[in-house]
Amino acid sequence: MLCGIQVAGFTMKKETRDNVIYLTIAVAVVAILGSIAWYQSAHGMRIHMPGSNAQFATLLMIVGVFGYAIKEWRKAWRSVRFWATLGLLLIVYLPLQILLFRYVVVNIITLPIVGALELFLLLFLLERIFSRQHHHLR
Repeated sequence: MLCGIQVAGFTMKKETRDNVIYLTIAVAVVAILGSIAWYQSAHGMRIHMPGSNAQFATLLMIVGVFGYAIKEWRKAWRSVRFWATLGLLLIVYLPLQILLFRYVVVNIITLPIVGALELFLLLFLLERIFSRQHHHLR
């Protein structure tokens, strides 16, 4: 078995396993949102997303930016320093994100632009914090 994971006699590549996990999470999120919409509809309520657009955008940006950074730095998952650094960056990131969406209009154009800039900044910071001496973590 080369670079594979054996589950119940079936060998699966790590990439396949990861994709199955991502798909399962996505289906669960869609199921939860669908259940909320169904409940609201069944009880005569107006169907809407819980929270404001800015709150949804903030959540979307956190999941997207930090999720991608975590995926990119997979080899560092066993490092406590990596998770502590991500936690500290999240503590700094969240208030800045809330302030940003107070002053920037959230729409289909600004969201990917802001997301790309934030992702670049987060990956840059991780690369600087875990410089050449920790490059084996990546």
